[in-house]
Amino acid sequence: MSKRIMLMSIDTLRSDAIATNPYRDSISRFDAKTQTKTPTLDRLCAKGTFFPNCQAQAPYTTSSHGSMLTGCWPHNHGIREYFFTPLHENIDTLFNYFKRAGFVTILATDFPTLIGPILGFTEDVDHFIDEDDAALCALLADLSDQNVFCFWHFADPHMPYGLSSLERDGHGFAEQTGHVMQLAGLEATKPASEDWLLESNRTDEERRLRLGYYDAAEHLYTTGQYDTLMDLYLRGVERFDQGRLAAAIEAMRDIGWYDTALIAITGDHGEEHSSRGYEHFDSIWNGVVNVPLILFGLDIPSGRIDDQLVRSIDIAPTLLNLAGLETDTDMDGVSLNTRLKTNMPLGLLSLCEAWFGDYLKARDHLNACHAAGRLLDTPSMAERHLMSARDARWRYILLRDLKAETEEAYLFDLKTDPNETADVKDKFPHAASSLRRELEPMLAAVTQGGKRKGGTITKDIATGLIDMGYLRR
Repeated sequence: MSKRIMLMSIDTLRSDAIATNPYRDSISRFDAKTQTKTPTLDRLCAKGTFFPNCQAQAPYTTSSHGSMLTGCWPHNHGIREYFFTPLHENIDTLFNYFKRAGFVTILATDFPTLIGPILGFTEDVDHFIDEDDAALCALLADLSDQNVFCFWHFADPHMPYGLSSLERDGHGFAEQTGHVMQLAGLEATKPASEDWLLESNRTDEERRLRLGYYDAAEHLYTTGQYDTLMDLYLRGVERFDQGRLAAAIEAMRDIGWYDTALIAITGDHGEEHSSRGYEHFDSIWNGVVNVPLILFGLDIPSGRIDDQLVRSIDIAPTLLNLAGLETDTDMDGVSLNTRLKTNMPLGLLSLCEAWFGDYLKARDHLNACHAAGRLLDTPSMAERHLMSARDARWRYILLRDLKAETEEAYLFDLKTDPNETADVKDKFPHAASSLRRELEPMLAAVTQGGKRKGGTITKDIATGLIDMGYLRR
């Protein structure tokens, strides 16, 4: 029988947005109107093993997917700043591994600019599908007698929450936008000018509605209505779960994939609105980096919730190992196969980082790259470098302001403080210094990314690190 391997990535999915997750202290601090209902994700968790404590390696789509697909930390795979450098040319992705093993490879994504050729994701991809679930399922059915690796990315939980497109959602798109604008007390907005993700041929009406939603969300945030925003987010997860995801799973059942494939389901990052941050781009708090990982198929234990700390970098070696393929010894991640079979403690460390700056500059750069169809040469736009290191108990966070050349450090005891509210670095200096040392590779890798075709890497960050005493000239 042919081998079928699928990695499903659900953009902006917090682990504790799944109703079956027993560890919900972080999300429960928000006053959401109702308990989240995620029957589809709950059934998927029950079908296999659910790791609710999976840590993403970056809080935004590009770098996080780089780690997910390569098994490497961002400072090793090359995508660090949001849209500045591509994957290293000498780094293999899951597409490379499976293609060399004779698999047909498929990349289906809602964000083809972010997860596509510009940043180097499509090497050894046989079929690249842009926002078309029906076309993907038809292709999978046609390839039923071949070995297939498929990466399927959904963006619906991303803002605008639970919405795909005006074409797919119909009247519901305008209805939800109107509801959010009403919550914010705003009137209909002007036609859209610039949008963050010009991924498809959106109509002027959809662009207008999107901008209205974004304006309303920003107003809710600036007026401190965090609970309202988090409630909108959770309702969006519900709509996705009971709508598009349920339909996708049913389609997989119809074409014979659901009960015969090895399937991993995860998120690239979460979402949080609080006094500590807006959305996810410029935040590495637990609600943003704690994502789910669900594995089922190929005799993986079912109905099991495993609270071990695992990482996005462990997904690639796990899928390769379960598929019977060799993994690269240079991967930073480890296969979870032994844990699935024996419950052996893993004792893993997780790193996370983000480079981010002016919101509008990043948006304009992304749109310009999309229009050009290539990565444009530009100086770094990063103004902040955020890092964290955590183990089973402790989480150390370092927030660096690159312009002011200042930094803030925090240590949290996640056993007693899962919401990360009490800094205990002075009380436990050994734990703080130990985790601080784990950040040194990220501080030393000053180029922020891999070799960029047709461009050069800025030296601004290197100079900043030298000035701060981290490196010598």
